[in-house]
Order: sequence, then C-alpha cells, then structure tokens
Amino acid sequence: MTELDHFLSSIKETMENIPDEILEYIFHYISTYELCTVVSEVCKQWQLIIMHQVMSVKDADQLRMFHVGLRAVIVTERVWNLCAASRVITCATQMIPRLQELTICSNFPLDEEDYKSLMYIPHLKHLDVFSKRKCMDKNININASITILVVNEAMASGFLKNLNKSNKLMAFHMYGRARYYIVRQMVDFLQIQSGNLQDLTLRCQEFGDEKFKTISQCVRLVSLQLHQCSLVTKRSIAYVASLPKLRRLHLTGARLLRSSGILELINCLHPLIEDLNLSYSDFGDEHCTALALRLPRLTTLELWRCGAGRGGAGLGSVGLCGAALLRLVQEARRMRALDTDVHFDALQLQALGDHSALGKLRCRWDGPNPLVGSKLKMTSALKVYSKEYLRGDGEGPSAELYYYWTRGVDLISLFEGDQTPRTTD
Repeated sequence: MTELDHFLSSIKETMENIPDEILEYIFHYISTYELCTVVSEVCKQWQLIIMHQVMSVKDADQLRMFHVGLRAVIVTERVWNLCAASRVITCATQMIPRLQELTICSNFPLDEEDYKSLMYIPHLKHLDVFSKRKCMDKNININASITILVVNEAMASGFLKNLNKSNKLMAFHMYGRARYYIVRQMVDFLQIQSGNLQDLTLRCQEFGDEKFKTISQCVRLVSLQLHQCSLVTKRSIAYVASLPKLRRLHLTGARLLRSSGILELINCLHPLIEDLNLSYSDFGDEHCTALALRLPRLTTLELWRCGAGRGGAGLGSVGLCGAALLRLVQEARRMRALDTDVHFDALQLQALGDHSALGKLRCRWDGPNPLVGSKLKMTSALKVYSKEYLRGDGEGPSAELYYYWTRGVDLISLFEGDQTPRTTD
C-alpha cells in the first residue's frame, strides 16, 4: 500500500460527496497510472470519472470503447490479443481527437510510420513510447504540441536538433534503454529549452564539469534527476545546487566526490529542497547532521550503496550506519519517506516508528518485522523485483526504474514477505 493508498482510505467517506468538477481538478495532479490502479478503486463515483478520462488497455477489445472524452491512454503491460502499437494509434487518431497523453510499454514499439500517425493527434502533450529501431534519429519527428517527452532509446545525431526546432518542453526524461546521446547536441538542447524545462531526467556518464554549467541555466527546474554522474566533481556542485526553484534533486553515481565534496554539496543545496537522493556516493555518517540542518523541509530521502568510494560495491552502505541515519531522521521532523539499504536494529526501528511524520520506510533488519500494526509502512531492502521493470544500473531504486510511469509507484516484488536475496534469472 502506497502513501496515496493510505491517504485515500482515510478520506474515502468524506470525498464521496465532492462535486465531479473538483474531483477532476484534483485528478489532474495525480499520475495517470495511479489514477487507474489506485484512485479508481476508492468508490464507484471516482471510477466512473476516471474511466471517462483515462483508459488502461489490458485487452484489445477495449480499443472499441475509445471515445472523444478520453484524455489519456496507457498500455503498461503485454496485451495477449494486441499485435502492434499501430492499432492503438490508429484507433486513437480516429476516435480520440483531443487525446493528451499516450504511454505504451516496450512490448509494443513504434516504427517511423507510427510516429507519423501521431501527427494526427494535434493535442497530444505527453508521449512515452519505445522505438522498433531502438534509436531516435533525425527521421523521427515529435508533435510540436508535446510538452512532456519520455525518451526510452538512444538519441542519434539530429533528433535533439529537431526537437529544438518544433517543441517547447516542460519535462524531458531518459528512461527505458536511453543511455547515449551526442553530448554537444544535448548541451545545445538544454540551452534552447532552458526557459521551459521544469522537470529533467538525464543519464550523465559523459557529462563533465563544463557541461553541468548548462544545467544551471535551466532556472525554472523544480525537479532534477541526474543519474550515472561518474564525472561530477566539486566544480560541478555549484551549478546543480544553485537552481532557485529546485525542490527535488536526485544525484546518483557521483563516485568522484569524496567526503569533503559531499559536504560541500550539502552546504550548497537550496534549503527548500524536499526530495533528495544521493545514492551510490560517498555519503556517510559525518554528513547526517549537516544534511538535517541544511534541509529543514526534507520529506523524502534515498540513500543506497553509500560509501561508493570506500569499497561499497556490494549490498549495504558501508559508509553509513543505522545510528547516524536515525539521528538524521529524528532531526528532519518533516521526513515522510526514507529509502535505504542501511541496516537498523530493533531499538532503532522502534525509534523510527515513533517519528511523528515518517510513514514509509525501506531498509534492512534482522528477524520478523518489529513494527507490524504501526502507522509506519516498512519494506525490506532485500526484496527482488522483475528485471522487466529495472535498468540494471546499480545506483539505487529511483535510478534503476525502467519505466517513467513507475516513478513514485511501489513495484510488486517477486517474493513478497521474503528478505532472502534471490536472482530473477
């Protein structure tokens, strides 16, 4: 059960009588996937409203039910009687003239003709699809109306140039198989889109110090996810941390930053940041107090494989202990969610359970769950998830996500209730 599940169950009786117009306004700020999987289960009224706006395709026969009122169509799993994405797109162009969001999983990749067909959906704003060629190049054009683009493939020469000519993007994300791009063209892309971007996810294995300076020009960024930051040094820190509107910062894989560099990063962070991820870095015990003091509004924290520069290649954070992390959480009074592979003992878990705001915890512990029945929802860091939903980069749960639509969603583990590490092969 996610944080959204808990919230909805607690207000169900009160919310059933809210006018449809207000509900539609609220639903606009909830992801389409969560609307289909969580919110629609609250009551019949909510389900009817969501079904009128959103369709999650699980059977090809549902395509006949497309109607002009739909704003989003998602295909997030294999559909046994659906042969190709072209059928979904054809039905959408014919029956949903005002479609705003299209999400299709990797089981149904698009070819160039499919991308051309999307041009007949003039109001499309959110696109999250895969390509048959496993590459986005200059021959693939994206609707000028799109403001939220999820790229799931490598980007060849010309693709980003075409985007700059036609699109003003509020959000740009690299998920799926996306890993490589022409660095010079990405720099140009960020410079041109700097006045538009509010949410950005990049894989930065080829981004050096001077390239990070480009990101500092994106002054409207509220959410920034930078993964595979193997070239980040102290010079890069100020560029990333200086963004005035930033509320969410994920900086994973910054292995060149040693303890002093991590401390400099913390001291540069905007104090209004609420969501922070420093997984696969040299974050350690010595940084906990500084972080709590620097970010008084911190609500969400992810710390996996900390101590990357101290030999932390295996499971668990060798540079971070449960006692230090407990102190951090206790000082961060607004903390609602902690995601870490750090081990806590029974007394430390009890103290975490007493935290006034903490409602969600993933960590390691020994024996049975000591907090069964408490308000704190606890998940084992040793649970294993299907490789279908993971990239395999090894930089922590958020960086590992294969699909953009699983961001903020609790994946179902292969072995529920089991803390024993398993392989998925």
